[in-house]
Amino acid sequence: MVPASLLITDLGYFNLRQMAARQQAGGYTLSRLKAGIALFTREGKRLHVNTTLLPPRVGQMKELQVLVGASERLPMRLLLLRVPKEVAEQRREDLRADAKRRGDPVSEEALRLGTVTASLMLRKLASYPRQNGLAWALREVGRVEKTLFTLEWFQSLELRRRVQVGLNKGEARNALARAVFFYRHGRVQDRSHAQQQQRAQGLNLVVAAIILWNTLELARAIEELKSEGVEMTAEQLRHLSPMDWEHIGLTGDYTWDFTAKSSRA
Repeated sequence: MVPASLLITDLGYFNLRQMAARQQAGGYTLSRLKAGIALFTREGKRLHVNTTLLPPRVGQMKELQVLVGASERLPMRLLLLRVPKEVAEQRREDLRADAKRRGDPVSEEALRLGTVTASLMLRKLASYPRQNGLAWALREVGRVEKTLFTLEWFQSLELRRRVQVGLNKGEARNALARAVFFYRHGRVQDRSHAQQQQRAQGLNLVVAAIILWNTLELARAIEELKSEGVEMTAEQLRHLSPMDWEHIGLTGDYTWDFTAKSSRA
């Protein structure tokens, strides 16, 4: 382990012994609080996470110096964030659904906590009104990762090619969507959010149908070539894309019979 390094982990990897070992080696750990873990004040008084311990206003964050674990008593900082009621209820519904899917009961403490996602916690840290040491550390970790990626980007031609291929695929999908959505010059002019969402979902459905059709036709063509003895390598198949639409009549076919006589003639 690198001293002064930060490990960001989730509940599935919550392990107080490993956290203590990292702390003794000079490292740091950022994790959500697991239900059932005992909390104590620095004076040794038991803490219960409930609504009275939370900050008074929605969106406000509170920081406490605590000891974590009934036997470990690991000194850590506890970050408490009060979220809107509907967000907490949604998190509880997610916990119930996950417990039902796994066939395990969900504890009352987990429902009471209604833990938020790590991404929401990081966003709140970034918008903290005063300078926060943890937020500063996370920003520095992000800068280190960005620097390492930039160095690898300049050194690795293969990485630049992979990224460019991914960008090309994304741009091809956007171009297909623009070609399909030619009505009103490709602008969503609906006023209500429901109508805007319905129009966007309809566009995604049509685009997905075109991609599916192209994929099936490409697979059929490849199988036909193989039956004729033509072998295609994996390198060749990498250049195929189901995002073309030149063979699809997006605006329909308009035929004019100039030989027909007008009824007004």
